Amino acid sequence: MTINAKIGAGVFKLGDRNYIAQGGEAAVFKAGSVAAKIYHDASKMLPVTKIKELERITSANVIRPVEIVYNADTGAPIGYTMQLLPDSEPLCKLFTKTFKNEHSITPEMMTTLSKAMQVTVGEIHQQHILVVDLNELNVLVDDSLVRPFFIDTDSYQTPGHKATAIMESIRDRSVKRGTFTEMTDWYSWGILTFQLYIGVHPFKGSHPDYAPGEWGKRMEDGVSIFNKKAKMPPVAMPLTNIPPRYLEWFKAVFDKNERSKPPLPDSAAPATVPAAIILAVNSTAQFNVTKHQSVTGSIISAYVHAGAHYYVTREHVWRGDKQVDSLTYTNRYKKALVCVADDGTSVGAYLDGAKVVFHTHWSTFAVGGTAATAMFRRNNAIYCPVAGRLVENSFTKMGDKIVTRTKQVENISALASHVYDGMVIQDLLGKKYLTVPYALGRCSTQPAPMLDKHRIVDARCERNVAIIIGESKGQFDRFIIRYERDFKSFTVRVEPDIAYDGINMTVLENGVLVSVSGTELQVDTGRAVQNHQNPPIDVTMKLYNDGTLVYFVNGGDSFNLKMT
Repeated sequence: MTINAKIGAGVFKLGDRNYIAQGGEAAVFKAGSVAAKIYHDASKMLPVTKIKELERITSANVIRPVEIVYNADTGAPIGYTMQLLPDSEPLCKLFTKTFKNEHSITPEMMTTLSKAMQVTVGEIHQQHILVVDLNELNVLVDDSLVRPFFIDTDSYQTPGHKATAIMESIRDRSVKRGTFTEMTDWYSWGILTFQLYIGVHPFKGSHPDYAPGEWGKRMEDGVSIFNKKAKMPPVAMPLTNIPPRYLEWFKAVFDKNERSKPPLPDSAAPATVPAAIILAVNSTAQFNVTKHQSVTGSIISAYVHAGAHYYVTREHVWRGDKQVDSLTYTNRYKKALVCVADDGTSVGAYLDGAKVVFHTHWSTFAVGGTAATAMFRRNNAIYCPVAGRLVENSFTKMGDKIVTRTKQVENISALASHVYDGMVIQDLLGKKYLTVPYALGRCSTQPAPMLDKHRIVDARCERNVAIIIGESKGQFDRFIIRYERDFKSFTVRVEPDIAYDGINMTVLENGVLVSVSGTELQVDTGRAVQNHQNPPIDVTMKLYNDGTLVYFVNGGDSFNLKMT
């Protein structure tokens, strides 16, 4: 279906090729240099009076209505234009220690981001408008990871239009439900920024007087992690990461139940990055832990190829305990992955701005590259989205050179695809599709109707198993997808209403899924699921395997993990 949309003096044909995303009430299309939000039912369009009130917001990082879109055939209003968003991630991804480690996110960066959010909320308030539903999915960050974008302005409260919806995890219990003020916005901002610094909701963690799921009651009672009986989980970052002025404000709001506008952070935020907290790892009654190898630096990712363990740190690439990249340093780039050519030569794939470059680890000369803003490793190859195609890059020895072999393995939407670790998820006119290159030169694209009403937050696929985290109506659900051998069909297991803390998983050759979330390690054979409480590792210690044995990393060490 194509919509003839009149925008200003121009007419745009909006169809499949222009489609970006879809929600319950509207679809978003690319129309030239802007995005056009077109309502499924024009009678439910945002009132023109509210659009006019939202025009008061002048902050460039608030994605608000700009211009009314009309049906070019009937002249009826059908939507509005808004700024076209850059590649971005939901704020909640930055809560996790794993994401921070992978992207070298420092406390200073969190202060820059928190202050930018604070300034934006203040600018919105100056126009007598409230954000209201200031949750971790309605704020996105661009690839700088310090510039926020505020979305879903339809739900804002303006002078003439009252808001009604708010996520429970950010709702201020000190006021009557449905009552919103500048102070309730600042309370929600505080919930989000506290999680940016610490990685834990200020009313979660453990407390002897409350069950693990009673965080809502703790919010009502004002019993935060600052309470003398409360304990933060081991994965939490230290409170010293928080600038002193913010920390005192957090204590006043969450511990003393005071309400005020937050101060700007200290002019001198934490000046140095605290040393990584490396937790002690010991065997337990259920698990034996044996140290395997050590390298210098903190391991970001680990792989096994032909029996050799490869580690990527912020500074170098290692094969076992031997550094292999004497010339290339991973901290120059946003992301670094490792593949191995058919002769055993290790090749680094580096995301450098809007391009991916490939280097052998004994040379500074590139052996290939492509224009792409994302990549993932699978099948000992690097996959990149390039102009509506998923391109596979593998490496082979020809004469005395390593060359890159490229192959298009699937057509994907250039605008409505998102790359995750091991897979691509497409939103095609409101229908979700999972794209997995399951072998060299082979790719599976299958519909996933169970995800159609969810916003995808995170995903990862390894071998024949994928874990996908989606949000719907303020609730996070975990979907465990298990593909059949031919990758033409799959089964789904759903774990509803989880606490999002990233995805830490590995899949053995026999299909056994081992994953860690919260304080639980799960072993899923496809026929039965075993849950082990308080394992010797946490969600930040990345799992990987050599086909039959499970390993994990902690700082610069790798360990073998076996059940007793």
